[in-house]
Amino acid sequence: MAAPVSLTNTSTQSIDTIYGAAGDKRVKLAVGSKAVVGLDAAGSWHGAASHADGDTFSANDGVMVGAGVDADTGLAARFKTDASGRQSVIPILRPMEFGALGHYRLAVTTGSIGAGAGAGSEILQFRWTSASQKAVISKILIDGMYASTAFAAGQILLAAYVARSFTVAGTGGGTATLTGNNQKMQTTPMGTASVGEVRTATTAALTAGTKTLDANAFAQVNAHSAQFGIATPVIGLVGPSMVRSLYEADLASGEHPLVLEQNEGFVVKATVPATGVWVIGLTIVWAETALFT
Repeated sequence: MAAPVSLTNTSTQSIDTIYGAAGDKRVKLAVGSKAVVGLDAAGSWHGAASHADGDTFSANDGVMVGAGVDADTGLAARFKTDASGRQSVIPILRPMEFGALGHYRLAVTTGSIGAGAGAGSEILQFRWTSASQKAVISKILIDGMYASTAFAAGQILLAAYVARSFTVAGTGGGTATLTGNNQKMQTTPMGTASVGEVRTATTAALTAGTKTLDANAFAQVNAHSAQFGIATPVIGLVGPSMVRSLYEADLASGEHPLVLEQNEGFVVKATVPATGVWVIGLTIVWAETALFT
C-alpha cells in the first residue's frame, strides 16, 4: 500500500489519505489531540473525514470521531498521566441501552405466611408477556427474613427457577402496581414498565398458574432457622437475615443475564421448617429492551 498523503486542517492537525496499490483511495484517517477542561492531559482522538483529496479543512469542518460522552468531563474515559508521562484510560461504565423502554427496581414484602407452608412454596412470581420486548433480569435480592412465631430447628431454602410457557398467571397473594412512573429509575425518557405481573404471597403460597419450571434452580440461598450460633430458633431475624444476593449477573465480566421472552418468567420458592410464621422481603432489578443478543 502506498504511503499516506498528508493533508492539514486549519488547526495544523494531520489528515492522512490511504491509497490502495492500484491508486484507489481507501480511507482518510485523522489524528490529533485536544485539551479538555477538567483533564490533566490533552486527550488524543482519531476519526475519518469525507473531504476530497487536496481540500483544506476550514474552521468547524466535521470529522467522524471515535468518542463518547461523560456527564462530568464530556469524554467516555478519563486520561490519567503518571510522573513518566505515560497515560492510562479509566473506563466509565454506563447502563445498558434501553431505547424507549427503561430500567426498573421493585421491592416487595410478603405477608405473614402461616405455619405449615409446603416444601417449595412459591412466594414470588415474575411473568413477562410482551411479544416485542425482552426483560433483562440483573438482580434478585433477599432483603431479610423475620419470624413472628419461632420455627422448629431446620433448613431454610430459597430458590429461583426459570418459568417457561408461562401462559396463565398464578393466583393468591397480591400484585405490584407498575403503571405510570412506578419503579422507573429515571422518569424521562424511560417508558412505563411492561411486566405482565409481579405477584407476591401474603398468608399462604401462590398457586402455580400455567407454566413449566426448569428442572433445577438457577439461584439459591441455604440457611438455618437458628441464627448466629444459637441452637434454638428464635422470634426475630432468621435464615438469610441480612440483605444478600439470591441472583446477580456479573455483567461487567461478560456474564449473560437472565433474559425473558414472551410468556417466560421466574419464581422464587421457599422451603422452611414447620410451626414458624414468617415474613420475607425481595427486590428485583431489571431492564426492558427491544433487542438483546
